[in-house]
Amino acid sequence: MKRIAATVALGMLFLSSTGIAAGAAEDKKARPDPDEVICKIEDQTNTRFKKKVCMTRRDREALAEAQKRDLAEMVSRSVMRDPDE
Repeated sequence: MKRIAATVALGMLFLSSTGIAAGAAEDKKARPDPDEVICKIEDQTNTRFKKKVCMTRRDREALAEAQKRDLAEMVSRSVMRDPDE
């Protein structure tokens, strides 16, 4: 009986420690390095050639935010414009 209890306790300890390690690995994946350089191949206008663009994750996020802000500004300007103009 003591052997079964010891085996169960050891199993629970093992499972809880692997859960902690898995949780730490998930946290690391959840927050990627903002200074990691990511290269993507993008289409260019008026040509069939593609261009390789490399930026840090932080720069890509800043560019995306600026593009969203600019788009929202353009949409708000078009909505605010008087239709009689």
